[in-house]
Amino acid sequence: AVGVLRIAGNQLCHQIQAEAQPADDEKDTPSMEDREPFPGLTSHDEYSLNEERYRQLIEHLHCGLVVHAPDTKIVLCNQEASRLLGLSREQMEGKEAVDPAWCFVDELGLPLPVSRYPVMQVLTSGLPLKDFLGGVVRPETGERAWMLVNAFPEFDARNALRHIVVTFVDVTERKNARARQEAHSQAMTMISSGAPLAAVLDSVVRGVEAQHPKMLCSVLLLDPSGRFLDLGAAPSLPRFYNDAVRGMEIGPERGSCGAAAFSGQRVITENLRTSPSWEPAWELVERAGLGSCWSEPIKSSTGRVLGTFAIYYSEPRVPDQEGIATIVEAAKLASVAIERSQDEAHRARLQAQLLQSQKLESIGRLAGGVAHDFNNMLVVMLGYLDLAMNQIDPASPTHGHLRQVREAAQSSAELTRQLLTYARKQPIKPKLLDLNTVIPGTLKMLHRLIGESIQIEWGPSAESGLVKMDPSQVDQILTNLTINARDAIGCPGGRITISTSAVTLDLADCQRNPAARPGEYVVLRVGDNGRGMDSETLEHLFEPFYTTKELGKGTGLGCAIVYGIVEQNGGFLGVESALERGTTFTMYFPRVRGVSEADQRGGSDPNSPSVVPSLKRRTETLLLVEDERAILDLVKAALESEGYSVLAARSPASALHAAQHHDGPIHALITDVVMPESNGRELSSRVAALRPGIRVIFMSGYIPEVFVRNGEPVHERYVLQKPFALPALLEKVRGVLDE
Repeated sequence: AVGVLRIAGNQLCHQIQAEAQPADDEKDTPSMEDREPFPGLTSHDEYSLNEERYRQLIEHLHCGLVVHAPDTKIVLCNQEASRLLGLSREQMEGKEAVDPAWCFVDELGLPLPVSRYPVMQVLTSGLPLKDFLGGVVRPETGERAWMLVNAFPEFDARNALRHIVVTFVDVTERKNARARQEAHSQAMTMISSGAPLAAVLDSVVRGVEAQHPKMLCSVLLLDPSGRFLDLGAAPSLPRFYNDAVRGMEIGPERGSCGAAAFSGQRVITENLRTSPSWEPAWELVERAGLGSCWSEPIKSSTGRVLGTFAIYYSEPRVPDQEGIATIVEAAKLASVAIERSQDEAHRARLQAQLLQSQKLESIGRLAGGVAHDFNNMLVVMLGYLDLAMNQIDPASPTHGHLRQVREAAQSSAELTRQLLTYARKQPIKPKLLDLNTVIPGTLKMLHRLIGESIQIEWGPSAESGLVKMDPSQVDQILTNLTINARDAIGCPGGRITISTSAVTLDLADCQRNPAARPGEYVVLRVGDNGRGMDSETLEHLFEPFYTTKELGKGTGLGCAIVYGIVEQNGGFLGVESALERGTTFTMYFPRVRGVSEADQRGGSDPNSPSVVPSLKRRTETLLLVEDERAILDLVKAALESEGYSVLAARSPASALHAAQHHDGPIHALITDVVMPESNGRELSSRVAALRPGIRVIFMSGYIPEVFVRNGEPVHERYVLQKPFALPALLEKVRGVLDE
C-alpha cells in the first residue's frame, strides 16, 4: 500500500510542481518528481509513518483521487472520490474501470464510449490527460454531476506502466451556471428575433431539464379570463398528462399549479400521491410516474399572474436552494417571453382591427355612393311608372305588368336602404330609449321568426341606463342577429340569450379595441349555442354581401346592417365565436342621461305635428335644384301638372342666379343634398339670405355627415327620402308650404 500511496503522492507533487512557476534561484533545485516526498525514512516504522503521512495527504485532498492498476482495476481511492462519485470504497476498490456500478456521460448527456473513459485514454496513449470534462450519474440518487478530470501514467524504471492516477473535481455548479447563461442567451435571442412563444417556452423548459436530468418541467399559461390554465410547453411529460392539464381551472385546491396561479405564491408539494389538493389526480400522477411538484407563478412586470412554471420529480422531495433558484430564474425568463408575445399579439390585433375598420369604412363609402346613385335611378323609374299607370286602364294586362315592375323597383329601394344603413347614412329618428322597455315588445315578433323549437332567454339588467337611437334600429339589430342565430343552431333545443348591462370603460379597457372610447355605456348582448364561426368567417363578418349560407338563402347584409347601426349611434361592437362553441355579439351604446320618450307626456314628438294637405290652389313658385337631368325633368313635370310654377336648376350656381334675379316671390326651395359644386344645406343657407322666410325641402337617400356636424340636424319633415313616389312628393311639398 505504501508504494501505491507513494506513487499517488509523487504524482500529486508532480502536478503541483507543474502548475507552479519556480523562481530563478530555485531552477537548479531537484524537482519533486526526482525526490522522495518524505526522504530519510528506511526502517519498517519509518515506512509505516511514511504510509500514514501519504494516506493523510490523500484523504485530505479537496479533489477526488483514484489509482488504477494496468488492468484498470482500482487499487486506491480517497474519501472525496467516494463522495463525488456517490460510491463507497467497497464499491470501487478492486473494480475495473468498466463496471455496471457507474455510468459516465459526455457533455451532451449521452453515454460515454468506453474508449473515451479517462483511464482508457491514458492506457491507450501512454500520455497524461488534462482537463477532460465528463459527467457521472450517481447510482443512489440518479443525479448527474460534472467532473473536470486529469489522469497521469506512472512508469517503473524499465518504463513499464505501473499505475494510472486519476484526479477530478466537481464543476457541476460551474457548468450549470454556464448552461443557464447559454440557455438564457438563447431564449433572449429567440424572443428578440420574434420566435413563436411556443418555441421559446419549449427552449426554456428543455434548457432547465438539460441541467437537471431527473427534472421534468412544464409551463402553463393563464387564459384571458384569468380562470383557466392551458399548456404552454411540457415536452418531456406524458401526452396524456398534458391533455388532462389543458383547461384546468385555478383555485386553492386545484393542485400545485392551479393553487400557485390562484394565489400568486410558490406552491411546493412534496408528495403528490398523499397531498389532498392532488387527490382528484392521484391516479393520473401514478400513471405518469410523478412524485413531487414545485410550482412557481409566472408574473408580468406589473405583478399580474401570466401562468406557472412547474418542476416535477418521480419521487417525493423538497427543493434545495439550487432548486429554488432554478425555478425562480426559469419563471422570470418565461415571463419575459410571454409578455413580449402578448405585447406583439396586442399590437398585431390592434393593427388588424384598424385595417378592418378602415376596410369597412371604405366599403361603407362605396356602398353609400352606390345606393345614392341607384336611388336616383329608382326615383326616375318609379316616377315614370306612376305616370304611365295613371294613363292606363287598371283592368288592362299592361297595367298589371307595370305594377309588377313597380313592385320590383320598390324591392330594390329596400336593398338600397339596407346598404345605406350599413354605410351609416340612412335617415333615422333617434329618441331616448330604455332598452329594457323596448326589447320586450320585440320578443313576440322574434318568437314567431325562430319558431318554438329554439328558446329565447331575456336577461335585462336592473339599471342599464338610457341610449339615444331610433327604436326601429333596435328591432333591426335583434331581428338580424336572431335570424342568424336560428340558422347557426339549426336543430331543436337551441338557445338564444339577449341581455343588457351597464359598464364604464377606462383607457386601459379601450386599448383592446381601437374603436372604443372611455365613458359610460349600455351593453346589449345577443348570444347563441350554435355551431359558431371560424377565423376566416369572423374576418369578413361585417362586409356587405358576405354570407356562408346557401345561394338564395341570405343577402349577406344582416351583420353589416348591425355594424352600421351600432357605428351610426356612436357605439362599437365585438364578437366572440369558435366552432361548436356558439357566438356572442356584444354591442356598446353610449349611455345618456334624461327621461325616455316613453315616459314623456303623450309619447309623441312635439316638433312633429300632423300635416293635413291643404285644398287651396297650388299657385306657388318653387325653386327646384337637382343635378340628375332625368329626376329634374320628372319632378318639374309632376309639380307643374299640379299648378306650381317651377324654376329648374341643375347646379347650385344656377339656383343662386335664379334666386337673385327672379322678379316674383319664391315660396320654397326643393334641392338635392349631394351635388358636385356644393351640398344642399350650404345652398339653402345662401338662398335664405337672398329670400328670407323661404321654405326648404331636401331630397336625398341619406343625410351627409356635414348636416350633423354643422348646426342642428335637419328635421325629418323637411326631408323627402329617395326613392320616392310622386304622390309622396306632392304631399311633402304641400305639407311644408301649409305650415
